[in-house]
Amino acid sequence: MRQDKLRLAIICFFVSCFVLAGSSTAYNLKSLRKTFVSLESLAPETGAVIFEMNSGKTIFSSHEHKTFVPASVAKLITSYTALKELGPDYTFKTEIYVDGPVVDGKLDGNLYIKGYGDPFLVDEKTWILAKSISSLGLKRLKGDLVVDGSFFSPLVTKIKIDKNESRPYNAVLSALSVDFNTVTFRIFRSNDSGKRGFVSVIPSSPYVELENSVKVSSKITYPQVAVTKRRKKGGVGEVFKLSGRIPANGKPFEVRSNVSFPLLFSGWSIKKKLEAVGIKIDGSVVAGKVPEGAVLFTTYSSPSLREILYGLNRFSNNFMAEMVFRVLGARLYGPPATVQKGRKAIETELKKLGIKSSEYFIVNGSGLSREMLVSPFAIRKVLTAVYTDFSIRPEFLASMATPRTPGTLKCRFSCYGRTLPVFRAKTGSLNGVVTVAGYTCDSRGRVLGIVILCNKVGKPWKVKRLLDKVVCLLQQ
Repeated sequence: MRQDKLRLAIICFFVSCFVLAGSSTAYNLKSLRKTFVSLESLAPETGAVIFEMNSGKTIFSSHEHKTFVPASVAKLITSYTALKELGPDYTFKTEIYVDGPVVDGKLDGNLYIKGYGDPFLVDEKTWILAKSISSLGLKRLKGDLVVDGSFFSPLVTKIKIDKNESRPYNAVLSALSVDFNTVTFRIFRSNDSGKRGFVSVIPSSPYVELENSVKVSSKITYPQVAVTKRRKKGGVGEVFKLSGRIPANGKPFEVRSNVSFPLLFSGWSIKKKLEAVGIKIDGSVVAGKVPEGAVLFTTYSSPSLREILYGLNRFSNNFMAEMVFRVLGARLYGPPATVQKGRKAIETELKKLGIKSSEYFIVNGSGLSREMLVSPFAIRKVLTAVYTDFSIRPEFLASMATPRTPGTLKCRFSCYGRTLPVFRAKTGSLNGVVTVAGYTCDSRGRVLGIVILCNKVGKPWKVKRLLDKVVCLLQQ
């Protein structure tokens, strides 16, 4: 009898331990709640949900169905929709046309370059484009290089979140875009105080005129450089003025500025590459449309969507997100690509997931907006849909940032020693907004979804530390 009671007591003990381990206490709910109290003291408008991916069980929830400004976490919705509708292997094309025959290497006419929203036509890719044209035997162009951006409407869109119009995060969009429609100025320091720093320009072309007044100073530790721009007088392109000071010694560093006339900027950059590979161009660079009767000469294809999403999400590239957003709309509803069609594509996909329209208000594809609103529940549904769809899950997860690696989480979790949390996430940040959404796992290896949207943030760095703490608590 005594042995039966002892056996029963032991069974009850292990059953109780199992129940506790399977309950919310396994996730240190007390500490989680305490952390969220601290979060809400710094960000009064905060919504969150933490849940198990396999079971769907909610571990923690606060204002899950209320909408918040998501900032760049919105890129997860754009990425999900693009993977579902375009597929991981989708490529963005750039078409090259001629309006006459190429005879003995000479084209007695114009060469047309028509863009279709390639978000990754960077400087090194334009070399590939130029060489592909040269390889077909073209040696001399007697006419103009005509750049066609008619796949987008309007031809140029400038997305602006603040007054710093030249900053690259304020994306400038066109269907034909080189180097994210930005100019990079690489500044080399000198040991001689008072002298100017040497500057190289990428991509270099007649479009860019540089005025450099950056001086070397032995009195400062960090660079203090500003970039302003203005249109050239009587010429094509812009004048970029660099001013400020840089410290003596040290490594080169870079500053960037977007451009105001992306089609011409792209055209002049490509023209220089064509000339570098041996094609003489008699004419100039002009914006226009491919005429009827023009013949397709060759087509350049971008890297696949899976590769593009890596840069889009891991480095939170607004330009790339907005380009994908517009192309997505055009592929589903026909050209030209517009922001309205992009919104329709996103909204349709969210409805397929059973998300009510009251849970979101879509403005653009990047989250660079204070009008865009999304609930934690809507992001939860997207994360769940990705996790249960093996046709897109590997690409989606691979595109997300991870701690202490290149990307938006590179400098996070610095106060948690060498043991880094298993965490794949998309972060978001605007003035007064700090957000994060992604996947982590607990100490037993169970995969968890996490969405935290903080608005009206007073001290962003403190909020980010608390978000890091939440992730670490889930793994204890």
